[in-house]
Amino acid sequence: MNISKVLLCLSLLISLNVGAQEFQMTVTVNTPNLLNVEKSVFDGLETKLNNFINNTAWTGSEYEDFEKIKGSINLTITKEESATSFSAQMDILARRPVYGSDYETTLINFRDPNVAFSYDQSSPINYNENSFNDNLSAIFAYYAFIILGLDGDSFSLYGGDENFDKARTIVQRIPNSLKSGDQSGWSQTGSSRNRARLIQEILDPGLRPVRKAMYDYHRLGLDMMQGDMTSGRTQIKAALHSMQEANSAEPNSMFINIFFLSKALELNEIFAVSQRAEKIEVFNMIRDMDAGNTQKYDKLIR
Repeated sequence: MNISKVLLCLSLLISLNVGAQEFQMTVTVNTPNLLNVEKSVFDGLETKLNNFINNTAWTGSEYEDFEKIKGSINLTITKEESATSFSAQMDILARRPVYGSDYETTLINFRDPNVAFSYDQSSPINYNENSFNDNLSAIFAYYAFIILGLDGDSFSLYGGDENFDKARTIVQRIPNSLKSGDQSGWSQTGSSRNRARLIQEILDPGLRPVRKAMYDYHRLGLDMMQGDMTSGRTQIKAALHSMQEANSAEPNSMFINIFFLSKALELNEIFAVSQRAEKIEVFNMIRDMDAGNTQKYDKLIR
């Protein structure tokens, strides 16, 4: 073979692998109450979704194995609307490693109850950044970019901007027919705590301090605790102060709620060793922002 052709083939192979595989996720499709559709249909869907999330090149960055974002996505079919139309809920969990330790911190742990999609065994699962293909691939792509954005923000200040912008673009490209009603998951009106609202809040200038607090919490706090536990804990407390100020300006934020869904158990452990005064200070801050889950912070009120 001509040497120039060999080099061309090698360059093409390299280019195809650059930026690929940002995720190391496990996707599971659960079918507890199937009545009409064969389970094999969803077994095939599970395989396609695993390939989609893990093998799509979502960014232009190259991820080493240890940098890949780990986690799980559980898609549970709740209703068969027809032989090819389904309602589902989706549980999204993603983690990132903490510097200098074997510990992994949760970036998001969230249940989306409004996943409606059409699928048959011939349906491809593809992402095209320039167009809308179908609702299921749009939902998975949306959460891929949300996770990448949260991961980026945790390592560098506002490092998730590009990926959050891509998540917003997905929302903007959803057909109007899929945006109607609170159960669509894409509605941009009303008070629904849904996908459209989440990305709107993440990119809201009024909640930008929450994103800085995410960076301070992870990079200046957790990542430093292996070397200096007290300093890291102080940075995390400062991040909570910043978040509390943003919460006062814009209460009932879905973005802040998702933060505490992910961090409640971790915060309970981090400040369990604090002096009584610091425990009370932290508990009072958290109570302002996560009032419905104060029982999760039992070690702060002993």
